[in-house]
Amino acid sequence: MSEALDLASIALSRGDFPVGCVLVSGDMIVGSGIRSHTRPGDMNELDHAEVSALRDWMERGYPARHMDGGADITAYCNLEPCLMCLGALILNGIKRIVYAYEDVMGGATGLDFSGPLTGAAGPAGSFF
Repeated sequence: MSEALDLASIALSRGDFPVGCVLVSGDMIVGSGIRSHTRPGDMNELDHAEVSALRDWMERGYPARHMDGGADITAYCNLEPCLMCLGALILNGIKRIVYAYEDVMGGATGLDFSGPLTGAAGPAGSFF
């Protein structure tokens, strides 16, 4: 989690919204990312920390895009993932998400995911 907080600090120092995410397998960081493009004149809603971390994971050559590819990976985020990021994590097989701060405006881990795609338990999200 400290790495995710450090990444959030980097985003903030660049003038971006302070969000960081690391993907961890065992004791090894296999992907990391920060929120970017949140400054006026350079804004988009695609470059979230979780999506950036997934891209980094894929660029490093780790398995992705199949349901068991990320089963042993935990996503550590300083802020609760939004719906887009939660969906991206789930679709890439990430089964465990740990976050430091609840996002009462845009967090998605409290949604009911007991449908056929995720099974009865849904994704496991927890506070750090």
